[in-house]
Amino acid sequence: MLIGFLLDVVGSPQPKVPIFLKGAGLKAHTAVIAQSGSGKSFMLGRFLEELISKTKGRVIILDPNSDFVKFPQVNEAAWKDQKIHAWFDRRKDKLSELRNRWGRVRFLVFTNREEKELGLPTSQAVVLPVSLSWGELDLFGRASILELDMASTPHEMYVLNKAHKCMLKSGEQPTLKRFIDYAGAVWAKSAGFTGPLPS
Repeated sequence: MLIGFLLDVVGSPQPKVPIFLKGAGLKAHTAVIAQSGSGKSFMLGRFLEELISKTKGRVIILDPNSDFVKFPQVNEAAWKDQKIHAWFDRRKDKLSELRNRWGRVRFLVFTNREEKELGLPTSQAVVLPVSLSWGELDLFGRASILELDMASTPHEMYVLNKAHKCMLKSGEQPTLKRFIDYAGAVWAKSAGFTGPLPS
């Protein structure tokens, strides 16, 4: 997978020495480490662009600094900038080809910022508010959110499990409010668990 070219190669004109990543090497954890301003975000953007547009891979980007907020857009100005365009592979790097590949990619952007503030292409990027659906969490996901586990909070885990089963039996919409109602009833029925756990 081509992600760019070495920039510190001596020669005039400067020779293009391509940098490739092997797909097999990306199965393990990967870290990108370099000084500030050295191009980490740019390199990662190029890598993700190749990965998303040329494979069936799916990517989740956690972006607290908004480095990738414009990622769904094709930067058409790059094809007019001679300094950047000089590094393109003139046979393969065509704007029309990238537009075509990128047009097939769909983006879900979870943010509490206003959609118009982001200025993303609406045909490709769906902007949604950050939220957590209690009903879509399994028992262990709910336990994790509530910071419960069998070792330190066995009684609370019992209530969580019992309330979870009651909601499944009832066929009701598994909302957080209904869960709290069920959990409160289970807790009250057991008188706060002063003895051993029920079987």
